[in-house]
Amino acid sequence: MKKNNHKKPLIGVTMGDGAGIGPEVSCKTFMRQTFRKFSDIIVIGKKSVFAKTIKHYNFKINTQIIEKPEDVYLLKEDTIGIIEVGNNVEIPDFKLGAPAKELGEIALLSIDKAVDLAKEGRIDGIVTAPVNKEVISLSYKKFTGHTEYIAERLKTTNFNMMMVSSKIKVVLVTTHMPLKDVSKSITKEKIINTTLNTYDILLRLGYKKPKIAILGLNPHASDGGLFGQEEERVIIPAIEELRKDGIKVDGPYPPDSFFYRYLKYPVYESIIAMYHDQGLIPFKIFSFGVGINVTIGLPIIRTSVDHGTAYDIAGKGKAYDKSLFESLKFAVNLARNTDNTKRG
Repeated sequence: MKKNNHKKPLIGVTMGDGAGIGPEVSCKTFMRQTFRKFSDIIVIGKKSVFAKTIKHYNFKINTQIIEKPEDVYLLKEDTIGIIEVGNNVEIPDFKLGAPAKELGEIALLSIDKAVDLAKEGRIDGIVTAPVNKEVISLSYKKFTGHTEYIAERLKTTNFNMMMVSSKIKVVLVTTHMPLKDVSKSITKEKIINTTLNTYDILLRLGYKKPKIAILGLNPHASDGGLFGQEEERVIIPAIEELRKDGIKVDGPYPPDSFFYRYLKYPVYESIIAMYHDQGLIPFKIFSFGVGINVTIGLPIIRTSVDHGTAYDIAGKGKAYDKSLFESLKFAVNLARNTDNTKRG
């Protein structure tokens, strides 16, 4: 595996859906120039699509196709280096805010290329701009989201979605699936693996002895079995085994009241939620637009924004790049702390 010999981590930013706000927030982060204090970036996508946003807003940015990630060091500070994908994809005359199948194809190819570059060690991590799952599924029917797709490409089965902000860190045991399938998908092993993935990433972030809260699945964490058996059969045994291994973990907590108390008394470094909306509804109430999405358990670093393509505001200049900028900083933080992962 090649190693980036420059002092600052080199991060690849995928273009996302070209009709959405991905290119806009990427440009706004680039124009801050403050990112240069801690990283270098390249964009992975299609120059002609990315340039449409630049022209629309008259951003004072130049673009140049580069063959290799390290070629970015040869560019002027006003120039974004782009690793080009989709040479065989004919792009229609699209409008910002109007999805197109071809743009979904480019978005998917951008993810593929970014993952390959990170796996080969040619970039230190990837930040993914938002895509539209429905549009991508027109080309790849199995696509359910970045998290699952990247894990599949890397042949990784033990991975989790972690949502991070300055106020809260939430990790999901299950991700994108119908609610009716959640209960049967939650196992003792999956809860243990999720918690260990969380523990390891917290160590990497510098927490010496992180403390983790685990939520129940059912209302009131089942009230002693009145509203379901998952707590007694699966969640509590997982917590007991984790404690035997020296992991500081508490629960299962009633999900409906936990977050209110946590935000008053944040005594845990992270929270384990059983399913998507259980964790993401409270997270987005308190952190939408400034939070980030991290896939933990992968052999590469991948972070992302906490919002979607926002077609409704694409082209209107209303997109805020805070989430992408924070995603970039978080990826850099992980890239600089690769060895601090020993449990004990």
